[in-house]
Amino acid sequence: MKKLYYLFFLAVIASFVSCGSDDDDAGGVAGASIVGTWNIVYGVEQRYENNELVREREGALEAPYDQIIFTANTFAYMEYSNSKGTWHEDGTGTWRQDGTRFVFTSNDFQYVEVTDYDGKDALSLIMQSSEDKVSVIVTKKYRFKLQRVR
Repeated sequence: MKKLYYLFFLAVIASFVSCGSDDDDAGGVAGASIVGTWNIVYGVEQRYENNELVREREGALEAPYDQIIFTANTFAYMEYSNSKGTWHEDGTGTWRQDGTRFVFTSNDFQYVEVTDYDGKDALSLIMQSSEDKVSVIVTKKYRFKLQRVR
């Protein structure tokens, strides 16, 4: 009987130890930095006009890749123009890390969220932008997989 009680007691203790704080925040690794230059290696773009999906593109991107550059507290979406052979900034904002969550603010993107980050060189995120083009509201939603360059 003492053995049974002892095993039961160990099982209860083990369940408390294994049920530590579960953090459901998607995307982050506490203390891991996203500062650096990231190539967008895979993407899904959805274009909506007045809330109706009119185009969807998906696939691996080829070099030269569009990039997202994160500094200590800002980010810039850099787009490469093949026809001109130049880079241009296509959106900027600020970011901060709150525990395991990355919090973004941007005038160019209404929504930015890190959905997965391995803490090293693989990052996934969602971005959304909207424009009022007189009679049509154009919304673009992006899901990207990024790979750290440096």
